[in-house]
Amino acid sequence: MALAEHPDPAVRTAVASRAGGDAHRELFERLLGDADPKVRGSLAENDHMPTDLRALLAADADPEVRATLAQWWTQAPEPVRRRLLTDPDDAVRAGACATYYRQLPHPVPPADLLPALLADPVTRAGAVGRCTLDADTERRLAHDPDEAVRRELAEHPGLSAPLRDRLAEDPDPRVGILPLRDRLAEDPDPRVALGIFARQDTPEPTRAAIHARILTEAPPADWLDDDQELDDDALERQILSEIARLELRTLRLPWVTADPLPHTDSPYVCFADCDTGLRVRERVGAGRGCGHHEGPAIDSGPSCTSLTCPFNELDGRESRPVRNRFRELLAGFADTGRMDGSRASWVNTTHDWADTVDADHLGRIRREPEEFAPGGPGHLVLEVVAYAADEAASRGGGRCVVTLHADGSVSVQDDGRGTDTRVDEHGRVVKKPVMATKDLRFFDHPEAERLPDGHPRRGMSTVAALSEWLIHTNRRLSGSWSRRYEHGVPVTGLETVETDGTTGTCVRFLPAEGLRSHGSLTADDPARWSGYWPALTVRIEDLRAGADRPSR
Repeated sequence: MALAEHPDPAVRTAVASRAGGDAHRELFERLLGDADPKVRGSLAENDHMPTDLRALLAADADPEVRATLAQWWTQAPEPVRRRLLTDPDDAVRAGACATYYRQLPHPVPPADLLPALLADPVTRAGAVGRCTLDADTERRLAHDPDEAVRRELAEHPGLSAPLRDRLAEDPDPRVGILPLRDRLAEDPDPRVALGIFARQDTPEPTRAAIHARILTEAPPADWLDDDQELDDDALERQILSEIARLELRTLRLPWVTADPLPHTDSPYVCFADCDTGLRVRERVGAGRGCGHHEGPAIDSGPSCTSLTCPFNELDGRESRPVRNRFRELLAGFADTGRMDGSRASWVNTTHDWADTVDADHLGRIRREPEEFAPGGPGHLVLEVVAYAADEAASRGGGRCVVTLHADGSVSVQDDGRGTDTRVDEHGRVVKKPVMATKDLRFFDHPEAERLPDGHPRRGMSTVAALSEWLIHTNRRLSGSWSRRYEHGVPVTGLETVETDGTTGTCVRFLPAEGLRSHGSLTADDPARWSGYWPALTVRIEDLRAGADRPSR
């Protein structure tokens, strides 16, 4: 309860996201009145909040909180959904009737509200897929100025064949194909054509033409290097063409997966990927990996099949934010060549992707340092080195350097692939929450693995929670970032770090004051660790006053 009054809103936000059930009812009631909308927004995302209290957020004074509730509480009671669907704020209604949501299953709007939702420009695209098409509705939607509406129409299972063919030849390249391409400059978004491409009943010549057109329009590989020479309209066309190319490669088509044999030799990459039944192709190099380095796991679970592109957030009128945002989003594509789908579809191999900060988990560690850091800082170092060892084992070998700094902090730097970082269905860059949530493999299973000191491995979160501060620097091929934590709670966002051509992770931390008097590392430790982890070569650098450096 004391954390609900903590002066740092980041702490209160973490509490709001992790509290759960009627046992925390008083806590929820207090946080409902928090002055910071981010705290209330975290409540809106919390599925463990009592229904009657969560429903109060539908009347929150901040429309962003209400919009968050609309996106996250997809199975809210009908009175709550109705209130959100008829909210006076455009953003709230758009969040309540959208083409994508933060959680599955997606909500179905009440039938009696569909006419109003179809008449509302901000909810029309989200309502198209739920409406029954008749000739008048088809004709009206086919001429809608919003490409998102026409795209949803292109994907509608009830679309009549004549209209489907007309959409395939829509003069707007976002809807279908235009052989002469005369109006490309007027309406440059090519993504609606994907709605026709992805349909099972699309004639093969039409599908082939759309495929060829999108590949032809894709910008050159170095187009971002010259983005200063592009005006806003030209930049927007380049962005949308690149999005269409990336999305063309990564469509997930249930009708292909259901009957894969006819598509084994398909010229379309996305058909071949569906044929494998894998969310990520083996050629990407995904595999078992380790906790904070591993790439996307290969699995046969569900993936996002929505064709709605998260780049819709981009504003072509603001050229510099667009450029910076697109560079960030492209970074998320770099490792896998695709977006990673709905966050709900990501398989939890080592940590829970749905969590960001587990306040209860971190609090337990801080209350019991003797259990989670037996022997003091040396055990915390081993917890970090263990992840480098996992990475080395998965790659056939690796190195790490343990540095003892003059200020009492310790850093562990490896040469692995870097912490797994993905792009969700909304275009948001998401880092695996290795520092502030439990390692699912070890924390609750102390018998699973022992570290060289003979004590159980419990995971990286023990290091973060038992450190006054910790700085996590991550270098991947797609870009580099850093984040600072205090007592396990993140106090900064992902801050960009200049790339240097290397990959790997550096974790530097200052153990809590009560631990710093316990033990110290010696130059003999690397040899002992290398025997325990044969794939990993460890070196210690001692930069403390009076110490010989470097150590072996």
